[in-house]
Parts: sequence; C-alpha cells; structure tokens
Amino acid sequence: FKSALFSDPQSDFVEYFIEAYSFPKWLSERWADQYSQDEVFALGEWFNSVHPITLRANCLKTSRDELITLFRENDIEVSAGDEPEAIHLLGSSYIQGLPGFDDGLFMVQDQVAMKASRLLNPKTGENILDLCAAPGTKTGHLAELMNNQGSITACDVSSYRLKQIEENINRMDYSIIETTPIQKDGSDIPSGPFDAILIDAPCSNTGVMGKRPESRWRIKESDINELVEIQKKLLLMVSENLTPDGRIVYSTCSLEPEENEKLIVRFLDQKPDFSLIREQKYLPGKPADGGYQALLIRKG
Repeated sequence: FKSALFSDPQSDFVEYFIEAYSFPKWLSERWADQYSQDEVFALGEWFNSVHPITLRANCLKTSRDELITLFRENDIEVSAGDEPEAIHLLGSSYIQGLPGFDDGLFMVQDQVAMKASRLLNPKTGENILDLCAAPGTKTGHLAELMNNQGSITACDVSSYRLKQIEENINRMDYSIIETTPIQKDGSDIPSGPFDAILIDAPCSNTGVMGKRPESRWRIKESDINELVEIQKKLLLMVSENLTPDGRIVYSTCSLEPEENEKLIVRFLDQKPDFSLIREQKYLPGKPADGGYQALLIRKG
C-alpha cells in the first residue's frame, strides 16, 4: 500500500496546490477565490518554470532586427518578442558578455514592464518624474521613447539603487535623466510640475514570484494592507505635482486587487479631478510576468 504523494485535487484543491507547487496557504486561498482552478494551476506552472530572459533593444542606438542579426552572427539563439523592442534570449548566456552590452545596445527587461512606459506615452521634450525608479529599466525606456530629448527626474530612497540607475545611464548613453534621492516618507519628492509621472510602486511582487521565489515565503498577508497604504500615499502625493491634463501611470508587479484596481477606485473617490483612462492587468504567462498598470489623467 502506497499513500498518495499529494492531496486529492478534486476534494481539496487548495491543499493540493500548496503541496504540489510550494506556495503559502494564505496566498493559495486568495488565488483560488479570484481565479479558476486552471488559472491557479497556470500560475503555479509559470512561477515554478524557467523562462527565457527578455532584452529591450536600445532604439536610440540600434533596432531590434539589427540586434537580432548581431546575436545570430555570434551564434546566440534569440527570437523576437511581442513588444516592438523585445528580444527573447533562448539559451543560457552571460549577459555582460553578450555582443553589444558594453556599447549599451540593450537592457534586460520583462515585456510587461515595457508596457508601462508605453502606456505613459512620454513625448519628446516633456518633463517626466519616475518615482521608485531603480534600477532604471523603465527610466531608460522612457528616455528612448522621448528620443533622449526632454527631462526625466528618477527618484529612489536607496542611494545604492540610484547608483544602479547611473550605471545604466552611462552604459546606455542617456543624457536626459537626473537621479535624485528622496526620503522614505516622500516629503521631498520633487514638486515639478511634471507633464507625466510614472509610479512603479513598492508592492507584494505576487506577479513575479518566478524571478523572486523567496518572496512567496517572505511576504505575509498582513503586509498587503501596509503596502496599500504606502501605495495610496505615494499616488496622492505625486498627483499634486502634475500640470493640468498631466498623466500618471501607476504600475505594480502584483496580482492582488487591493494593490491595483481597488486602490485606483479609492484614489478616484478622493481625487475627482482625475479620470481613469485605461487599466491593464496581466496574468503571468500572458505573455510574460504578471502586473497591473493604470493610466490616469488630471483634468485641465
């Protein structure tokens, strides 16, 4: 007689998912309440599998097609991604050793993260604030979309992480990005006014638990309420730093409604001078990591 390795998914789906995919009970129960069983299984499969690294071609220096050609000439297996600048690195490679790295021809970035900068749609010559900017991948994408013309203020509370942004600025040859340290309470966030603001908010990371596997055990359910208050405070504070008709993109790599859709509803209740133009939520694997993004406009 052999006992079953896992619980019966028909009689106790959540317990089976916990045992088979190694996730905490509280998170497994939340997902089981939000999604179908097939969707929950898909989350477990995605987070417990290895996926190709995605690169973003630096469109100031090259094109995706040119970069793909360069890689293939050096026997590096790649394929085009879904985003205009995205390239999937299909084999295992030392990123810093790839051709074009030292010349700033590309940066590692997930496709969903690329969508945040495109949703903000920065224009050449605009004055942009990138809050919680480190390590600067979205910041750099903004600079590229602006043709490296205008001004981007990149803020973070960590001086070490600001140095990461500066390293990327130097390697990629961006000239419009200025890094600025801010306090954890946000009291010294630059006042602007800014034409557009990107808030890549601190979050539970439940949409990227494949890249950050330790996060599934580090975060507690009670942490989500604390994060929501930080997220809401940041959004309210920077909303005053916009020009009339200015734009905010609020972005997380979380799947939890409290950090995403519900938070935006609460914000709009308090700020009737803002409108929600578009929101987009991505489940992991469709096509990349998970996340949420909302485009908000301040009424002129």
